[in-house]
Amino acid sequence: MKHIPGEPEWHLSDRQRHESYEGALRLVPELPLVGWMHLLDALPHAHVAHAHPGFYEIHCIVRGSLSFWVGEETYTVLPGMAIFTRPGELHGGVDGVLSPAEWYWIQIDFRHRNAMPGLSPVDTQYVQQALDVAPQRLFACSEALRSCFERLIIEHRTRPPLAPLMARLVFQQLLVCLARDLTPSHAEAALHSVSPAVRRALHWIEDNLTEPVTIRRVATAAGLSPSSLRQHFFEELGFSPADYVTRQRIERAKLLLHDPGRSITQIAITLGFNTSSHFSAVFKRLTGLTPSDFRNQTADHSKSL
Repeated sequence: MKHIPGEPEWHLSDRQRHESYEGALRLVPELPLVGWMHLLDALPHAHVAHAHPGFYEIHCIVRGSLSFWVGEETYTVLPGMAIFTRPGELHGGVDGVLSPAEWYWIQIDFRHRNAMPGLSPVDTQYVQQALDVAPQRLFACSEALRSCFERLIIEHRTRPPLAPLMARLVFQQLLVCLARDLTPSHAEAALHSVSPAVRRALHWIEDNLTEPVTIRRVATAAGLSPSSLRQHFFEELGFSPADYVTRQRIERAKLLLHDPGRSITQIAITLGFNTSSHFSAVFKRLTGLTPSDFRNQTADHSKSL
């Protein structure tokens, strides 16, 4: 068990990996934090409401998905997507949970900087303005931008000769890629890049979560062969069809658990789980809580409002 102090404190198992570099460990002063996380099991009570005065924060999802809220809006961040918050914006994970996923994140400090080292004042202002005026905080993360996150982690982790210089160069490239990915034309096109066939599959799954769902039935609805459907899902969503169905059933279960008249066994059977114990095990892996704990937590929250 790995203990990470903070607010809140994290206690990580060997299925929950975490790296972060801040304070004396950072290589670039304008990056207060560079982090990476890979969770095979959800981490409950880990992403509670908080804000970062003075810092922009950007999360880039590699695998799995994360559910964020920022202000009054909620977002589901899928693989290949990124989300950012501006200085002082209150945000957190939906239900405070960090779901099974792999992602990178950084914080950027523009304060007191007329120009970032290596950038002109005009270029620095351009990047910051791209973050300030972006119409959507959820955007498609290009391969070039994702690579910058990964390379920053590697430089911090391995610290080869000239690591601060290389990290500085990668950070400059990251700023350029970030500004380009946030341009309205790029963001709008990328956010609608899911193919019509996969959209048909997603709609069919959403409409049939309480029915037996097989890869062949989903493929037929999408107009693809089962093997082509699997390939498209991995390439466009980062999930297998079966994994996506399971995640959507757990999201539906969260809604059903708000109804005290439904037993956990009834919900499990309704959503296609063979036993309530199997349902509870899957629910805990994806949310960090048992169905009973989740129900009690939401009931306590409702009473406090």
